[in-house]
Amino acid sequence: MDRLTNFVKQIRNKIAYLPTIISIAGLALAFLMIYLEQINISRYLIDVSPGLVKMIPIPPKQY
Repeated sequence: MDRLTNFVKQIRNKIAYLPTIISIAGLALAFLMIYLEQINISRYLIDVSPGLVKMIPIPPKQY
């Protein structure tokens, strides 16, 4: 247990600790958003509270 505690303390004292935690959290958020989009959360939010999701019309392409 003492060895594990020392290892955690050494990691927390490194300069790259905080950016690593932020990047891992961002990666987790990205995977969460992909999962929510796969279960069609946008359609649910539009039905329940349309003010949360702004629909932007896409203009037709000009050839």
